[in-house]
Amino acid sequence: MSTSASYLAYVTDLLAPLVALRTKRMFGGVGIYAGEFFFALIDSGDTLYFKVDGENIALFAGRGLRTFMNSNYYEAPAEVLEDPQLLREYTERSVAAAQRAAANKPRPKRRPLPKQDT
Repeated sequence: MSTSASYLAYVTDLLAPLVALRTKRMFGGVGIYAGEFFFALIDSGDTLYFKVDGENIALFAGRGLRTFMNSNYYEAPAEVLEDPQLLREYTERSVAAAQRAAANKPRPKRRPLPKQDT
């Protein structure tokens, strides 16, 4: 099973006015990016999940929402897709979580270039 074209269009229509949006199909689902930051995904069952960290977990915790495969992506509450103000808040806070995660990710060490004989 894969993400349906109609659900993908619905979600991207909602999110596009909020961020510089791009999507990438992966493993039957779709990754959603704000620029280079992976902040949301749609699984193959047409469920939207937002990136969560310690600073925005309160939006999701205690609400009985599922995580995506025990990851730091939580199911979007149904009312978020129906309320533009809530959608903006969840999107902005999830993009910020993705930015923090990227900033905390260790960068690969660069190998020195081999010396050339002159």
